[in-house]
Amino acid sequence: MKNKILIIIFFTILSCVPQEVLIYHYDNSRYDGAEIDGSRLSYFFSKENTDIIKFYVKSSVLKSELTNIKEKIKPIKNISSSDGYYYYTFIYKQDTLYSDYNLDYWRNKNNGSAYKLNEKVKEEINEALKNVKVSQNNQ
Repeated sequence: MKNKILIIIFFTILSCVPQEVLIYHYDNSRYDGAEIDGSRLSYFFSKENTDIIKFYVKSSVLKSELTNIKEKIKPIKNISSSDGYYYYTFIYKQDTLYSDYNLDYWRNKNNGSAYKLNEKVKEEINEALKNVKVSQNNQ
């Protein structure tokens, strides 16, 4: 009985700990007109690309928002490869979500949906991105 209580306490504490989310950001400021659309999503993961910034954000709120987005994304019939341009990739658990520059349109596989991300979470992402860029410039 005592072991069961300890296990429940352990998992309760573990579930409250913020989870890291891996984020890829595409910086097209160096390339005029180069965009990543739905047909080029693999570009985020190519090791030769120096215009992709990879960083982590530790936030339970972000993880919760991404879970909500994944649940709300609905299949879109005949989703076009030119359904928009993507600047962010979010990887958490075993899910990969892509988002536009404003973090308002989301894609998972061939499903897409508009979803307005919490402003606090947007600020966390932008602050982490800014910190990564500063540290890269200082190297």
